Amino acid sequence: MSKCTVIITGDNTDGDEQVLIVARHQQDLSSLNICKSKLGWEGTLTLSANIPGITALALSHNKDICQPTAVGRLADLRNLNICKAKH
Repeated sequence: MSKCTVIITGDNTDGDEQVLIVARHQQDLSSLNICKSKLGWEGTLTLSANIPGITALALSHNKDICQPTAVGRLADLRNLNICKAKH
């Protein structure tokens, strides 16, 4: 399978559920962009557990992420973008 990029964006309440679906079915992801999707700590934990080979991750404008410490488990991560949401 080839490496691919997935973008999840939009004002919705399904951030963690969307990431769970993507993580279970696209374990060969190289890049993931999650913007304005109410992603929480559960979603970031799911990412690190199911897509350990991801190399680029953007988590912009997800105000429900307090501390994305699970991202530290991604050993192959080379590009990380975490922009703070405006309140």
